[in-house]
Amino acid sequence: MVSSIERESGLNVTSLPQLLLKNASRLGNRACMREKHRGIWRQWSWQQVLEGVRALAAAFQLRGVKQGDRIAIVGENRPRLYWAMSAAQWLGSVPVLLAADTPADVLARVLAERQVSVVVVDGSGQFEKLLQAGGAVRIRLRDVIVDNPFGLQAGDTLSFSVMDDLIAAGEQVDPATQAALDRTLSLRRLENCVADLPFSDITLGSPRDAWSQTQSTIISHADAIEFAGQDSKAYDVNAKDDLVAYLPFGSWADLYSSHILPLLAGATVNFPEAADTLAVDIREIGPTVHFIPDWAIEKLRKATLARAKGSRRERLAKLIDACRVRRNPLTLVLRVCYLWPLRDVLGFSRTRIVFTFGSPKSEAIDFLTALGIRTDQSRGLGARKIATSALGSGLCIATSAKSAVS
Repeated sequence: MVSSIERESGLNVTSLPQLLLKNASRLGNRACMREKHRGIWRQWSWQQVLEGVRALAAAFQLRGVKQGDRIAIVGENRPRLYWAMSAAQWLGSVPVLLAADTPADVLARVLAERQVSVVVVDGSGQFEKLLQAGGAVRIRLRDVIVDNPFGLQAGDTLSFSVMDDLIAAGEQVDPATQAALDRTLSLRRLENCVADLPFSDITLGSPRDAWSQTQSTIISHADAIEFAGQDSKAYDVNAKDDLVAYLPFGSWADLYSSHILPLLAGATVNFPEAADTLAVDIREIGPTVHFIPDWAIEKLRKATLARAKGSRRERLAKLIDACRVRRNPLTLVLRVCYLWPLRDVLGFSRTRIVFTFGSPKSEAIDFLTALGIRTDQSRGLGARKIATSALGSGLCIATSAKSAVS
């Protein structure tokens, strides 16, 4: 169905869902998201993602979700969790994003502090954490929505809805409800909230202590669109680019690289099947724009050198050093003959820019430079996080959760 908003010319973009609408009109059947499932890549076009997000927004609205409400979204990097995020933003509610490895007691604490009444989870693991939450938390939960209900059965203490059913219900709304929903999108403003990140700095394998104190990083559509627009222009990130969604869901790094920047640029987001297939899946994807934490680059460098034994390791180290410092035809020959095959093995065959965050060692940056990959940290995620933590305008104040210290 083509909405009234889609027929408008020159849509004034003031929110991320409006960017989704614009991309669906502009890019149509081009790939928006790809996910590897049981060894097979499946794809959703921009139009399909828009239809799914619109249906979820309609279903949320029918269930009483309104502007300012908090919807907790918990799980791994799965496409329809990002759909739920966009649907919440469509209605002006605030997605509270939490990683899959959030401890059960921490999850219960965040739900209580944020006064969350709707929770979206990716599957049985996160649902079981909700079962462990105290009665005071569970009694507030008006809806629990599960993306993949495999192995779940509704119990006496906590019932749930299946996301497929919500999408189907949202697709059946009458034209008047659809028109009202489209008008709701037109009301979104730059000062509205993109998300609430209780643990914005969480990273892969974070220790238990990382969950001890709840933050309140509130991000506005204004900041999100500004930062992504600057990066898209500076590095020519566009609809031909591929990114990978693999960083912890609920972190600023993932929100920016898997949601905000792709929406602004019209780029495709790819979802690996699992952590243990990540290296293989990244080689298949061949991301053109990549976000990598400091420790991961160092791990790649050490693993690459470790593959070479004895004298070969020393020669490889010298070759990398030579390609780092020299800018002449010999360097190009060395890269093409020796290091470009290595780029393919590491999944960097098409990578033209790597955004690093954290504090990568100089040896790690030199390693990527030797491979002929441009890196940038000057406008890293840490700087963006500081900028967005101090928001103080509009609905981001009216709806932001207070900083909670356990």
